[in-house]
This record gives sequence, structure tokens and C-alpha cells, in this order.
Amino acid sequence: MREVGEDDVTGRSVYLGKGLTEAKREGRHVTETVVITGASAGIGRATAELFGRRGANVVLIARGEDGLAAAADAVQAAGGTALAVPTDVADFDAVERAAEQAEDRFGPIDVWVNVAFTSVFAPFWEIKPDEFRRVTEVSYLGFVHGTMAALARMRPRDRGTIVQVGSALGYRAIPLQSAYCGAKHAVNGFTESVRCELLHEGSKVRITVVQMPAVNTPQFSWVLSRLPRHPQPVPPIYQPEVAAQGVVFAADHPDRKEHWVGASTAGTIMAQKFAAPVLDRYLARTGFDSQQTGERVGPGRPNNLWQPVDQPPGSDEGAHGVFDNRAHARSVQQTVTERVEEAGATVRRAVGSLLDAARARAPQHPWSAATSQPTDSGALPADQQTPTSDAGIPASEDADAPASDAGAPPVDHEANLAGHEASLADPDTAVTDHDTSVPDIDASLPEPNVAPGVDEQAPSANRHSFLDDMETPLADQDGRSAGQDAPVADEDSSWTDQGVVPPTQVDVPPGQGAAPPTARDDASDDQNDGPSAEHAAPAAEGSEGAAPLRLEDLAHERTDASPADGNEPQAEGDGPQAEHADPAGQPSNQS
Repeated sequence: MREVGEDDVTGRSVYLGKGLTEAKREGRHVTETVVITGASAGIGRATAELFGRRGANVVLIARGEDGLAAAADAVQAAGGTALAVPTDVADFDAVERAAEQAEDRFGPIDVWVNVAFTSVFAPFWEIKPDEFRRVTEVSYLGFVHGTMAALARMRPRDRGTIVQVGSALGYRAIPLQSAYCGAKHAVNGFTESVRCELLHEGSKVRITVVQMPAVNTPQFSWVLSRLPRHPQPVPPIYQPEVAAQGVVFAADHPDRKEHWVGASTAGTIMAQKFAAPVLDRYLARTGFDSQQTGERVGPGRPNNLWQPVDQPPGSDEGAHGVFDNRAHARSVQQTVTERVEEAGATVRRAVGSLLDAARARAPQHPWSAATSQPTDSGALPADQQTPTSDAGIPASEDADAPASDAGAPPVDHEANLAGHEASLADPDTAVTDHDTSVPDIDASLPEPNVAPGVDEQAPSANRHSFLDDMETPLADQDGRSAGQDAPVADEDSSWTDQGVVPPTQVDVPPGQGAAPPTARDDASDDQNDGPSAEHAAPAAEGSEGAAPLRLEDLAHERTDASPADGNEPQAEGDGPQAEHADPAGQPSNQS
């Protein structure tokens, strides 16, 4: 929820932060620790007082001791806790010591705000090298040193926020402030680089920039100037509380790369993007006069480039400059930006909550567990386990397993995966599927027989059925094709004629008789005399009752009907076999 308070000077409502007004009403202090450089005057001073109204622990860093003491009193009066540490931000060792004091007193630093700066108002050729260096060391390296000290403590904890107080002049430089504009451009550049590095490592430390408009601060009263008239910010001018509100808002919304304060800031940045050459000529005509008032200043005016002006007692200038009668106490652009940002944050939180709820209700896909870690098939109930052969191959895929009319068992992918891995582990039983030259054939269908010696590559040959027939008895194939339980052959039985095609089924040239039987056929006939006689008798006995014809009887009849000389008499009463015999004594193709 948006929390607002009343400004002590203007009486207008100001942004305080998220959930802080309620904490203050309940007498609770917010435990955040905030370090602010340049906190003795101007934007830094107003920001420190606003954080104090949030109940924060505020560490004040600046050179002017009198200004620091007054700023600490203002933070205490606002409801916060203050620690003043006189420091020159151009000295990195001094900044590091100030950070150590802050954490020794208040604990981990949550927010670090870099504000401190100085400048020189003069044409570039009138600025001395050491003056230019000093402006760069304070206004640019001071930000670098503060960021280094903050990151050294925030990155190990993986939390914290750094706010850089920039300026529209960091996008669009103006005449008479070359050193200051160069420093602000450098701040934008190095901050972008650091932001990318933090994003690369996935850090939760955030860094953002607040681009400021012209602000009514004491800076224009103590800046080093070689202009004939009193320096002033380029109108429109805003009060430092407007800038401080932008800093506090940025600290609460650090995910944005940068924040703009004031309509003039937005206009200046957009104009620079689309009309930079036009702005060059415009500022060449107006930039000198717009940065000076009509008041003449004498030589020897005090400045803070080398020494702080608010050092002696009674020299505190406070947050405001001398342009209160011309400065705006609020920014419509900033108010609209804050409302839009808060509405967008509310929408993002609502969408995130809905997505989290949807993920919590969505069931996990079963394949994720099956493929990542196969389940032990022994842990499944007996009715859900898939029977496998000795080699670990599912029975439905084993060609030697007897056919069954119970239907295909339910597919258990987890058990199949486990069986496949087990089969691959044993090189003798490993099963591969890389040979795609032979199409898959349903084992439940009858297969055509192939005579010995037939080329397997011939179109009429079928390698799969040939190998299958060598293993499976012909009677078993007939029973399987009829959907019946086929009798299991005795392991000691000798089926030496499996795969032999009767002579009448062998392709012969037209006009020639059937191929003569081979010696292998004679041996087969002798071995099959017993089975043939056994089946012939039941057939003769059941001829009176017209017993149904069985496929396995036909298989034996084909064998009995092929004697070596073709003239062996049939058994008496073998009616069906006699009906289907041709004159040559061979079984008819109708069998």
C-alpha cells in the first residue's frame, strides 16, 4: 500500500515508502540501515530527513561537520536514528572506514545512496587541470568508491540496494559545466556496466539511477564560479524534497534501471535522443544566460571545491538554496510515475500469485518419474507386473513364449525400461533394434513356409518367418492362428522337416511334373509314420459321424501323402485323405 506523510515545509503529502506509516503509528522502527553521501545539504540532506521519517537508521557522510551535525539532529527529530561520519568521498580508505562504522553501529547496510558532488562554473578553457581533476574525483570517483564499499558488503549477503543520484545533464551536457557533465555521464556508464555484471551472476543486489532536474540547493551559493553573475540552475527548478521523494521511491523499486524526476528531465532526455544537433545550437544561444541571475558577484567568494563551506559552527545551509520563491514543491510527472509503478507492481504480484496457485494444482506428469528413475517392478502388485523371459525380455516380445488367448497384458513402461536395461547389460541376450530392413510382423498370424536353400533376399522369402518356423512346431502355428491354445511340443521331439514345402508347392517350369522327393523327404516320412498312423485311425473311426476336420490332422496327412515311390496304399477308412489325393499320389493344393 502507498504510504504518505505531510511535508513540514510545504504541507503537501510526500511518499514515505511501503508499510512505514503503519509501523510508525504502532511505535515500531524500521530496521533498515541507509548510508547517504553528501548528506549535509541539498538533495542528500532532504533524503536523510525523509528516511528518518521512515524510522530508518541513517548514516550521514559529508565533509562539513556543522552541516552533518544539523542533519543528524533533523533525522533524530523526524523519528530515525542518525550517525554522522565526516568523510571525503574522494578518499576510498575514508569511505571504507565509514562503511565499517555504519555496520558496527547498526548492522548490515540495506541501502547506499551516492549524492556527493561538486562543480566548477566556467568555460572549459578557464578551468585548471587540478580543478577538473578534483571535480572528477568527488562527483565521479566518489560514486565509484561508495559503490565499491557497498558491494563489498552486499554481494556476500546477496541483498541490498544502491541508488545513484544522477542528472539530466548526464544525458544532455550544457555549457559552463563540462567537468560536472562529464562526471555524470561517467556515472551512467559505469553503473550500467555494474548492473550487467550483477545480472550476469544472478545477484539479488540491485543498483539503479535517479535522473534529477534542476534543484534548489545551496550548491549554487558555494560552487566555484568564474561567471560575472550569480550561478543558478536552469529553470524549471524543483525543491530538494521532490528529489528526495524520487530517491526513496527508487530505493523501494530498484528493479528499474533508472527513474526520472520532473517533466523537464523527461523532456531533456527525449529531446537528446531525437534532436541532439538542434539542442547544441539552442544551448549555444541560451545556455550562458539561463545559468546566471541578474545579481553581480564579487571576486573571492567562498567555494567548497577544496574545503567545505559548512565546516565552522553556524555555517549550516540546510537542504534549500536561495531560490525558494521560484522552485516547484511537487512534480506531476513524478506523481503519475509513482502511481503507474505501484499499479504495475500490484498487477505483477497478482499474476505471480495466480501462476503459483496454478502450478501447485497442476498434477505431475507420470512420465517425469518413469524416465528419470525407473520403478522396481518387484514393488508392483502381481497383477500389474509384466511377465518377462529369462533374458529379461517381456513375454509379449519373446518369440519362444507360447501363445495365449488371454489378450495382451497391460503395458507397463517402467517395467519395460527396467527389462530393456537388463537385456542390454548381458551381451548374450542383448536386443537391438537397429536392423530396420525387416518389417515388424504380427506373431499371431500364420507365416508362409520357406523351403531349405531358398535365398533369404528373394522377394518371396521372409527371414523372420523362416527363423520363427525353425523354432515353432507347425501345429503350434496353426493353433495360434486359430486363436486356440496350441499344444506344447515335447522338448525331446525331433522336428527335422520343419520348413519343408511339399513338392507340389515348389515352383517348377511349366509342363514338368512335381519335383521328386529328396532323401531328406524319405527320412522325414520314416520318422513320421508313427504320428501319421496314430491320427489316421481316429479319422477312420470318426468318418461315420463326420468328425470336424482339424488343422493339425491335415499337417500329418500332408506328410503321410508323400511316399518315396508315390504308390504306397492308404490306410483303410482314410476317407478324407483319399478324397484330396491327386492321381500322382500327392496331396492336392486344396489342403
